[in-house]
Amino acid sequence: MPHPFPMWPRRVLRDLKAKLLTPQDYLTADARGAGRDISASLFEEEADSLRPEHLAVDIGIHTRHSWSECLPPSRTVLWHGPLGICEVAPYSEGTLFLAEEIARRTWRHLHKVVICGESLTGFLLTRGFPPGKVDCFSPAGTSILHYSAGRPLAAVEALRLSALKPEIRPVVLLALSGDTDDVRLAEFAGSWFPETSSIHCIYVEPGPDQDRTPDLYSAITEAEWLQERWRIQRIFGRTDAALASFGITPASRAHVHGDPSARLVRRAGEVGADIIVLDAGSHSSTRYRRNRVMDASPCQVLVLPGTT
Repeated sequence: MPHPFPMWPRRVLRDLKAKLLTPQDYLTADARGAGRDISASLFEEEADSLRPEHLAVDIGIHTRHSWSECLPPSRTVLWHGPLGICEVAPYSEGTLFLAEEIARRTWRHLHKVVICGESLTGFLLTRGFPPGKVDCFSPAGTSILHYSAGRPLAAVEALRLSALKPEIRPVVLLALSGDTDDVRLAEFAGSWFPETSSIHCIYVEPGPDQDRTPDLYSAITEAEWLQERWRIQRIFGRTDAALASFGITPASRAHVHGDPSARLVRRAGEVGADIIVLDAGSHSSTRYRRNRVMDASPCQVLVLPGTT
């Protein structure tokens, strides 16, 4: 034989060690008179004496008063759904009676009262029941029953799982071109990537690869290196200032010599970049060959449209 109660009430009772009150008597009408005015032929019937022709339309007098007496000693009251066909005036007295008793015989500092279900809360609101008299007054009946039975709520579970995920730190590589377009590149990164991002910057001087031709660069005089270093500091300074306005400090700054496209792709691999950001401005487009970078890049490449 199937269990007389569905799964949700059983789990609520088991987990909360609660009691489920069932009616002792009912207000009934003759089910064979459906479609006619049956409000004039209402009868009080004990729960044990109900027969198939009895249509239970409301709880009876004894049930109303016995449930009312259970309210003061209770600590938590969960009421879901009306107690009869409350939309029809003669059958709404039990629902209204219990609502009035809850408002009169429970106190916010002693009791936790939850009234839920769209039909029940909608009906009580139209009859002037004050929602402020209870702790929770919500049309969300199904979700409250889910929660009371210990079942996960989809939206709450998604938030819980997202909180358990490790912090995401995307690695972004900005390809600087050495002009004022670098400011726009940095402002884009600061606006669109999360604060946890690791921002790396690279500026490539076109020419022979310094890692493969070290002797060539060792011949540069110290004065020439100082002059270049001063110029590079200005380039990175503009970018640093733009990022600083978003509270971001670059994770690294790389100044290298070589083929810009090849060195950019190589640097992306060195820092483990998730995305390369290029500017399609005139200087950047001639420095970094977009198609070459996109074909060889180990990560995604985002190209900002050039300014007009």
